[in-house]
Amino acid sequence: MEILISHSEGTKLLLAGCITSGASTLVVGLLSYLFFPTIASIYRIGAIVLLLGSTIIIGFVLRLELTLSKRYRLSGGIPIYLVLMFLIWFICAFILLLGAPAVATGIVSQVLVLPLVIVFVGALGYGFFTKKLFFFVLRNLSHPDYVSLHYREQIWEHLKPLWETVRRYKDPCTLALIRLSLPEHPVSMLEILNHLESSNRLVRNQLRLTDRNGIRSKDTLYVLLPNTALEVSEIPLKRIQQALVSGGYAVEKVVTTDLRDAETSPTEMLSALERELGSVGVKS
Repeated sequence: MEILISHSEGTKLLLAGCITSGASTLVVGLLSYLFFPTIASIYRIGAIVLLLGSTIIIGFVLRLELTLSKRYRLSGGIPIYLVLMFLIWFICAFILLLGAPAVATGIVSQVLVLPLVIVFVGALGYGFFTKKLFFFVLRNLSHPDYVSLHYREQIWEHLKPLWETVRRYKDPCTLALIRLSLPEHPVSMLEILNHLESSNRLVRNQLRLTDRNGIRSKDTLYVLLPNTALEVSEIPLKRIQQALVSGGYAVEKVVTTDLRDAETSPTEMLSALERELGSVGVKS
């Protein structure tokens, strides 16, 4: 869930929040009619609008929770959203009771603690329900490549030191992206990961000790060949393709570049190579 909330676009966070708030406030609105049938419409509408507005921003509040917990290294997280829901439910309950003074007088005169218990339980249940619904909606909107998100930093551990060496000494270094054809029938993420890891091990067996390789996304591997120019890299890359095909891994496309030829930053160079390959590193 952390990966999903961290790498989803703001527009999708907002859209998922709108869908979540629309569904949940509809249920709460119907319950308000059930428990407060005689309340004035202005108070009912005010409470529902307040609840609707606070739920729409659920994605941004959950992202703030994650950011703060990482910044201050709090393993348990910060329940900002649940606290916000308790405050909103408390205010909404006050508005509803304000619109039904007879009911409010009867409740307060008999059991003062009961309204607070109802608000607490209602806010807690509403908070957990909306979080579940929000992540369900966001997952279906984003369709993230979890493999790419998990391995997104791996390539930089290999690429950055080689980039500095190439910039300083002008030594050749070939970067290759290998796109594999995934099975046509639906497979689980675990099967995709096992497929990638086994193909990555096969590539590793074809390389020198100084070469580097790894996983880039759910259908892409990368290979770094230090001290290897583009024209020379055709030999080891052809050997790698043959080994992959022999191992049952269909190679769809291979793109290469020499780090010496890059005129931009490593990030821009990698993005351009991924566009050439026809797949982005982190899919949204």
